Parts: sequence; structure tokens; C-alpha cells
Amino acid sequence: MPQKVLRPVITGLSGALSFLDGVVKRLNFAGLILASIFLVVVVLVGAADVVGTNLFHLPVPSALEVSENAMVFMTIGGLAYAVQRQSHVGVDLFVGKFSAWVKVLATALTLAVSLAVFAFLSWRAGVLAIDSFELNEFSSGLLRFPVYPAKVALSAGCGLAALESLRQLVRLCMGRPAQPDDANGSEQIV
Repeated sequence: MPQKVLRPVITGLSGALSFLDGVVKRLNFAGLILASIFLVVVVLVGAADVVGTNLFHLPVPSALEVSENAMVFMTIGGLAYAVQRQSHVGVDLFVGKFSAWVKVLATALTLAVSLAVFAFLSWRAGVLAIDSFELNEFSSGLLRFPVYPAKVALSAGCGLAALESLRQLVRLCMGRPAQPDDANGSEQIV
């Protein structure tokens, strides 16, 4: 009798989690696209600066500041996607010798710590972004532009990485652990 009552609840919960799973994956992919766009920006600004300086003795104004801020978008934009693909550095020296349940426990602990660290970084970067906006903080280059967008990107990227860690932790607890090839074409992400 309890199974008949709980089956629709479990099915509904599974459907909702499956939907959220897809949303987080799409957000991860959007972050990757954003990181790719800023990579192109850094390359173009850097190339224009080198060519302008060496050929015409006219460097691109604030090229360093633009590149510095774009680097934040580049590195943080792809962070959640790297977590999704499990592309992070892992040391499996001992893990190969663990029993199956110890591997699951170690994975759960790793995901919980990742979730805590990314959530903390997102929170603190968000506080810094708010402070930067309220102080009207600008870069100190020839062309002044606001600094807070890079801090917002840092907060959002770490928040998205925290969501991805949570997604993987929930899947692990449901007995359906995320596979490293989730983003390799085994599942459609867009």
C-alpha cells in the first residue's frame, strides 16, 4: 500500500529534478559560451595592442585593464562546465582500491566540500560586487570602466559551480551519479 501512494510522489520528484538537471546543464553551457566570447575579446585586444604598438607606435588604450577583467569572465565562465564534465584535477591513487560504497562516500564528501567552497566564494564575491557598485569603483587605466561586472561574474560563476556540485550530489544520493561524459554528447545539452 505505501508503495502505491509514494510512487506518484517519487515520479513527480524525479521529473522535477530531471527538469532542474537540464536547466543547470544549459546554464553551464551558457557560461562556457560567455567564456569563449571573452577569450576572443582577449585575443583581439592583445593582437591589436601588439600590432598597434609595434607597427604604428599606438598602443590600444587600457588594453591591460580590458584583458584583466575579461580574464575573470574567461576563467569563471567555464568553471561550472568543467565541474559538470568532471574535468577537474583528481588524484585516484587510493580511490581505485576502495570498495564501491567507500567510493560513493568519498564522492559525496568531495561534492559536499565543493558545494560549500563554491557557495562561500559566490557569497563573498557577491558582497564585493555590491560594495564595488555602491562605491562606484572604476579601473585605473586611461579609459575608466566599472569593475563590478567582473565581480558579479565571479559571484555568478562560483554560484553556478555550486549549483552543479549540488546537482551531482543530489543525483548521487538518488542512486544516479553524474557521469564524466554528461557533456560529451551522451546527453543533449542544448
